[in-house]
Amino acid sequence: MRIKALKTAFPATIPIFTGFCFLGMTYGIYMNASGFSFVYPLCMSLLIYGGSLEFVAVEMLLSPFAPLQTFIMALLIQARHSRTDLHSGHRRSAYLEAPDADLHCWRHHLLHAANPLGTVSITFS
Repeated sequence: MRIKALKTAFPATIPIFTGFCFLGMTYGIYMNASGFSFVYPLCMSLLIYGGSLEFVAVEMLLSPFAPLQTFIMALLIQARHSRTDLHSGHRRSAYLEAPDADLHCWRHHLLHAANPLGTVSITFS
């Protein structure tokens, strides 16, 4: 069932994947130009959930040590993801018992990413 969901959802993710590849290369070049080795962007990409925080973290790493301001900035930047997580949780739970549960979850997250403001009503059959 997961293979079917992946085969169905993967073609829709190719444009997003391509964009993330270029964004990742941009981030690596930016970190290298800022004087960091390749280990820093590698670790930060594994540990930081939001890509925008990675770009802001470069400036935070280069600035004087300010742990409180860094924590508040990271919290505010990452807090924007809580709306998406809270929104997708209630819809997703209704479809976990369906035979195509994985397919529904993939569709929901792909369509929600394409429609972040929720202006189009999306229903699954």
